Amino acid sequence: MAQCCNDCFKVCEPLNACPTAFYVQVPTDYTEPEILLNITKPGVNVRIQQLLTIDIDGFIDADLEAMPEAFLNPWGGQYTVSFTNSATLQPVIFKAGDGNQYTDICMSFSQTYINQEDNWVALNIFNDNQPILYP
Repeated sequence: MAQCCNDCFKVCEPLNACPTAFYVQVPTDYTEPEILLNITKPGVNVRIQQLLTIDIDGFIDADLEAMPEAFLNPWGGQYTVSFTNSATLQPVIFKAGDGNQYTDICMSFSQTYINQEDNWVALNIFNDNQPILYP
């Protein structure tokens, strides 16, 4: 059995659990207008793949309504996020902020309750940019 997250870029800080929006920065050298976002819960072998359009700011907005309810939660353990090139269907290899190349990002969600109406989460391992939020 393959081990999860062997060579992934590990996000140290847990993200806010159960987000109302989940924005992911696409690798900065990716040039296609769309990308396939893959989110995997390795412990239970659940994988979601979504074809998403890249915003002008380089972020994609994951379709939470197409995911099972509360899919992104703190009890899900370690999640793996990866990208697939929408034109070639090949995994996207990217250089993270630490200068190394990866195909996967490993992350988890905090167990702290967030009492906010808009609990949006942005995952960006490439630079300090934040998504442009449109009303």
